[in-house]
Amino acid sequence: MSGCTAYFAIGTQDGKFSPNTPEKLSFYISAIDGTMHNPGDRSDVGLLLCEIASGPVVEYALHSLVQPIGVSNIPSDTGAASASA
Repeated sequence: MSGCTAYFAIGTQDGKFSPNTPEKLSFYISAIDGTMHNPGDRSDVGLLLCEIASGPVVEYALHSLVQPIGVSNIPSDTGAASASA
């Protein structure tokens, strides 16, 4: 599919995963969808990088969200800058 675009919203979180952070990221995905997304574009995707993210809390926090959002661990020694998500 030539000309298709997909937008990614990427957030970082210091420390342990917080269940309300995916909701904030979902807001940004909705904003991208409402302002930048064009007909024929691929689905917008969110990616949340946390120092500690695993287990049922992550699963429960993502369960009812409509937008595709992934959560991944990132080592704290990578020097990743914090961003509000």
